[in-house]
Amino acid sequence: MFHTHRFIRAIEDARVENSRFWYLLFYQREALVGAAALSAFVVSLDLFVAGILQKLAGSIRRFFPGFLKIKVLFCGLPISIGKHCLAISDLSRSKEIFDLLVREMLEIGRAENLRFMCVKEFLEGELPMVERLAEYKFFRAWSIPYVSMKIRWPDFQSYLAAMRHSYRRQICRSLKKLGQSEPIIHTGTSSGTNGEKPVLILASPKLCTPKQFSGLYLEVMSRAKTKLERLNEAFFENFYKNMSNDFELLAMMKGREILNVALLTVQDKTMTFLLTGIDYSKRDEHNTYCNLLYGIIVRAMQRGCERLDLGQTSYWLKQRLGGECIPQFFYLRAESRLIHFFLKALRPVIFPGMKTPTPRVFR
Repeated sequence: MFHTHRFIRAIEDARVENSRFWYLLFYQREALVGAAALSAFVVSLDLFVAGILQKLAGSIRRFFPGFLKIKVLFCGLPISIGKHCLAISDLSRSKEIFDLLVREMLEIGRAENLRFMCVKEFLEGELPMVERLAEYKFFRAWSIPYVSMKIRWPDFQSYLAAMRHSYRRQICRSLKKLGQSEPIIHTGTSSGTNGEKPVLILASPKLCTPKQFSGLYLEVMSRAKTKLERLNEAFFENFYKNMSNDFELLAMMKGREILNVALLTVQDKTMTFLLTGIDYSKRDEHNTYCNLLYGIIVRAMQRGCERLDLGQTSYWLKQRLGGECIPQFFYLRAESRLIHFFLKALRPVIFPGMKTPTPRVFR
């Protein structure tokens, strides 16, 4: 789904991050064997650093706005969903496809004066396919991990019963703030939302318009530590229009007020938690974000999914629900040999691997 024309068009037409786009199709004679989406936009090299280094970069940027900001040609799109933008139907041709991909990226880079190239993002199990890039002087660096969860239970009570006591207790305590022992998802309309407690609604686009979703999403982005891009309202308008048959909205509502909302997609028995929006002024009173995540787990069970992809943030919370942190990587190349050398040498500082503890959630 993330390689479809309708999805990519939602991003391109919105001019997210003022990006420019190119699309490559790879043929073996008359057969299409691969496709890649490329985009170019400005990113900050301090994207993955934290603490003192990030504060230092922010302070310098007050006086020098362009500090550590570079324009990069990506094999990828300006949206952080933990998915790469390279589709290969015949893996026996992957080396030849990567040869052609790099050749085309180099030509675009020369024509557009783009001195940095990046191919993003790949899970650990996909690295053997991508290592061909090392032969073209790309180096591998850590991206932020991806959280995924196997759905092995027929219902939420079975899921709770499989948990160790301390993790189950936390979920039950959170649900108690809604007056529930398990998430109850209402469908169709906002009926049932007039009480004192918030409720989960499988919402229609009319209940949470693109403008409303965008506003709540921007609240999340204003607090995010890692920001590759910032999606605009036009993206959500395009997404609603282009992808109307591909997504669901799960919202936590109190009366007619949206406290938080999740954008969900399902394909091949995998549900993807794509984007979220949160009203932070109301988040803690009813543990709305935690309870929304429990509702997403229930919805994945209802849809018969075998896996739930939970994205790239809130690692510890999602791991305590049974999610697994999977390392992700990208490949970077700078045209200047000196800059390339320093970026590669400073990988542990600029692109540090994120160490996440692995709790034993289930018995």
